Parts: sequence; C-alpha cells; structure tokens
Amino acid sequence: TSDWVIDAMRRDFTINTLLLDLRGQIYDPLRTGIVDIEQKRVRFVGDPAQRLREDVLRILRFFRFHAQIGAETWDGDGLAACRAMAPFLNTLSRERITQEFFKILMLPAGPATLE
Repeated sequence: TSDWVIDAMRRDFTINTLLLDLRGQIYDPLRTGIVDIEQKRVRFVGDPAQRLREDVLRILRFFRFHAQIGAETWDGDGLAACRAMAPFLNTLSRERITQEFFKILMLPAGPATLE
C-alpha cells in the first residue's frame, strides 16, 4: 500500500499496526502501537465492535495477545465488545477456534488469561 495509515486502520489491534521499512526503521502510523506495547496494553484499532463484526475470531486473538504480552489489565471497551460478540463465536469453524485456543494455552500466561 502507499498509505500506511489506511493500512493500519484495517488492522485488529494497535500493536499490529507497526511497520518496518527495508532499512529497519519502525513506523507507528497511528502513534499508539509503540506506547501500547510499552504499557502492555491490547486495544482494538478504532471501534472494537466494528473490528469484531469484521472477524469474530478477533475475540480469541484479543485474549491471546493479552496473554502473549503479559498484560495485567484489560481494555474495558475491548472486553465489553468481546462479551457482546461472544455468541457469534459459534459461526467460526471448530478448527479455527481450536487452533487459537491452543495458542493461548501454550503461552505462560495463557491459563491465567483464560481464567
């Protein structure tokens, strides 16, 4: 893409909006990804409900990234959107759910996150 901000706005989480050029320079087009990584915070890009309507698997990814970065607090808006959209998890294939669930369980903080 030629517009990194537009590309970043399509991503699921702010920490996934970071880009790297061929010289190794890191870009943070939304100016939130680096801060969120430093603060161990998982937040959706834009409206969490909209991100989840685009792909409900992002619910499980929200929990996996939370466990992966060792976050200690939850983003309230993101968690509320996950709760609201949870009934739609049954629209996903069992394979996709199982794969993501096992990725969470494999992380050191996975069991605590699922609790």
